[in-house]
Amino acid sequence: MRERLKRLLKKSPQIYSFVAKIYSFGALKLRYLQERLLGTRLAEREWATRHLRSGNDWNNTKHAGDDHEWVKSYWDSRNHSHRPFLLEHISKFAPVSSILEIGCNCGPNLYLLAKKFPDADIVGIDINPEAVRKGNEFSVQEGIKNVRLLVGKADELEQFKDKSFDIVFTDAVLIYIGPDKIKEVINGMLRITRKALILFEWHSFGCASHPLGVYVGHWMRDYTAFLKEFVPEETVHATKMPEKLWADKYWQKYGGIVEVDLENQKCKTREWHINKKVLIIANLYHASPRIPGLVKYLPEFGWEGILLTVPIGENPESRFGPPNDFKTRYRVIETQAYQPNVDIGEQAQRRFKLTSKKAYRYVRPFLRILYRFYSEMVHYPDNGRNWKTSAIKAADKFLETEKVNAIISSSSPVTCHIIAKELKNKHSLPWVADLRDLWTQNHAYPYSILRRMIERRLELKTLKHADALVTTSLLWSEELKELHKISEVYSITNGFDPERLNEQPINLTSKFTITYTGQIYTGKQNPSKLLAALRDLIDDSIIEQEDVEVRFYGPPDELLAGEIEKYRLSSIVQKYGVVPRQIAFRKQKESQLLLVFNWEGPSEKGVYTLKVFEYLASRRPILATGGFGNDVIEALLKETRAGVYCRTVGDIKSALKVLYLEYKQNGKTTYTGDIEKINKYSYREMARQFAAVLDKSIPAQ
Repeated sequence: MRERLKRLLKKSPQIYSFVAKIYSFGALKLRYLQERLLGTRLAEREWATRHLRSGNDWNNTKHAGDDHEWVKSYWDSRNHSHRPFLLEHISKFAPVSSILEIGCNCGPNLYLLAKKFPDADIVGIDINPEAVRKGNEFSVQEGIKNVRLLVGKADELEQFKDKSFDIVFTDAVLIYIGPDKIKEVINGMLRITRKALILFEWHSFGCASHPLGVYVGHWMRDYTAFLKEFVPEETVHATKMPEKLWADKYWQKYGGIVEVDLENQKCKTREWHINKKVLIIANLYHASPRIPGLVKYLPEFGWEGILLTVPIGENPESRFGPPNDFKTRYRVIETQAYQPNVDIGEQAQRRFKLTSKKAYRYVRPFLRILYRFYSEMVHYPDNGRNWKTSAIKAADKFLETEKVNAIISSSSPVTCHIIAKELKNKHSLPWVADLRDLWTQNHAYPYSILRRMIERRLELKTLKHADALVTTSLLWSEELKELHKISEVYSITNGFDPERLNEQPINLTSKFTITYTGQIYTGKQNPSKLLAALRDLIDDSIIEQEDVEVRFYGPPDELLAGEIEKYRLSSIVQKYGVVPRQIAFRKQKESQLLLVFNWEGPSEKGVYTLKVFEYLASRRPILATGGFGNDVIEALLKETRAGVYCRTVGDIKSALKVLYLEYKQNGKTTYTGDIEKINKYSYREMARQFAAVLDKSIPAQ
């Protein structure tokens, strides 16, 4: 019937042309409506199942009727005229040791790259499992040994570590990614790229466009404007594809290559902005993520941070936070290590095989008391004392060859300040002492009154040489001013990486999920208030038990386990153990509610927990419980509108009731955070404030 109608209409070319235009316009509008309603999921489903439909996408009849016609036609497209143009732009960044293609199909581009770069590790991911399977077969048949294809999606790149590949590229992939996922995809690709991100896509080239894209049969964008949100404008360059390379009017109009030169970004940042250097003395086992964030963003304000620390190893991200490539991206001086803090209770549990929870609970505190007594006698001022000699020696050697404008030391351990004091006096350098926790004024000072008195004399004797003191809350800065009788004391809070704010939101959990990530400090934080509130709400039939899941990601905690049993919540409260930082971030972003336990002590109102800043970047509602009220956490949540503070069990019940009702009505809890206010707590803002203190401390140039 359809063919008969076409033949009839063709008898009148004018009528046929008019009807064809109406049909095309209607089809385009219908497709656009589908794209807006279903988002990228529509294209994902079509490409994941494309091999199940007949035909091919390259007008190739060679394999007509073959069960693998579609995949084989893609493999034959290795000779398509656009591919040399793409390879030419990738080759500009040689030498390369690793390349990743997002949306590789069966790997025609990767075959050509393997021939050009036989020693490189070449990887491709694609959403279609049949294309991946056949592509690996084709590579074996062709004798290609440095190519491997994996099943994967453009917005799920967690399997790859930061800066895993020299080059990451796409070829006609982002034209299928809608506004709902494009930011997440770009963020993921930039995270794993070292040298350059190369996009062979539809670029506006002067045509009217929206930052997130205009739908013209596929998604077309002004990438030079869009990418400014992620990288400096100077690093992005677009090149139009010669029209002869692709016999398609849309590719001829919009087709082009967009390059993001990340090496250029690094060079330009240093060339244009950095004119001063600061030696930062810190132990990254304790100073993360504050100090890595400072080192990353100081260059934007004219300072390069060179870090003096203990050896950080080859996989630091899994242990204490900095990216695994931290040493390759920034200047790090590693010196002889000292023995880090050990958990004497865990050591005893292994040594004496304390399998009984009751025995473990009684023995562990006793052993901790013994260890604390030993530390009080031997570890003065802390167990970093043995690091001092090697650190000063390494710093002296470095300062002999390079001009440094200032020093920052960050505690704990406080040995960092003692090292900085000696370097300041020896080399006549301005010194800023950063106290992430107070020294002898510390709310959790672990030693006796006598030890505190002796150590306070050391604190006063040491820090009187500093040009400025920095701490992490306004309350603490007032305490430092009172003790040290100086005016140059600044409050610079911890923060979060602002790049995380650009990440695309992910799907929320279907359950009313409450998530806590990190360690719970016994005696300082109290999870039982939340558990008691949940138990009451469930018993009163206000919350349905099957709707709720409470998730704890962090070290094993026997006291928490006991509280869960006490309140009969084992079926809904899960302990997942320690997970990598990126996984923790993902779990935060998918949660209905994020949990903070305030410090339980009237003298601890100036304590920010580090996780509250991570939570700000996750853009999910925060529930802070416990404490005594009128503290920095309560003030932060009010200022940013990122969550609610509840001091008592009754307060927690009231808040949970409201949040749960919203979840039942809408299927989710609503986030109301003020992004402008939240940005005040980013690492970029933290670095700006540190740079201002440094600029004020150095002599006029």
